Amino acid sequence: NRHRGFFMSSRRITAPELGNLLDRLPPGVKTLSLDCFDTIVWRKVALPTDVFFHLAQGERWQTAGVTASLRAKAEQEARRLSQLTHGRNEVSIETIYRQLLPRVDEVELAAWVAEELAAEAEHGFVFEPVRQLIRQAHARKLRVIVVSDTYLARPQLRGLLQALLGEDARLIAQVYCSSEHGQSKAGGLFQPVLQHEKLKPRQ
Repeated sequence: NRHRGFFMSSRRITAPELGNLLDRLPPGVKTLSLDCFDTIVWRKVALPTDVFFHLAQGERWQTAGVTASLRAKAEQEARRLSQLTHGRNEVSIETIYRQLLPRVDEVELAAWVAEELAAEAEHGFVFEPVRQLIRQAHARKLRVIVVSDTYLARPQLRGLLQALLGEDARLIAQVYCSSEHGQSKAGGLFQPVLQHEKLKPRQ
């Protein structure tokens, strides 16, 4: 996988192999870059959008007549409009909820966002082999960063990691979110990451 380019072959690494992965790194590697979702954080549902079905059972959603389908469609529309107006489809969670609920004020909008973030924490769990990998990297003086394609902002994603990782969240030195940079990992997000980290790709 070219986005995890220090692997010495293109085959996927299995969970048991994570235990000695750092022993196989080539010289000069300084940073361990990890994705967040489906790498560090997994969900107790089949699909990420299944979290919306849980939210739709709550009082706030039922009172407003918001369904899981409407929440998913709001994200699609927000991304479409961003692509049309800004030439990119990365959006924030606030933009999504503004598309879903155009008449609510900022305080109410923040409450909707907070409820979704709480649901993500409730339905999420840490993949323990990756937790151990983070600890091993920190012990070896490797800088650990998270680079994520997400509509969450850095403080929001940091908060989720803190809620699920606990004390181990402090081992993550920096978090980069596609929503804040306006580009996905496939669309070039690693360029500003490398610049900010002052790294070459092989490092």
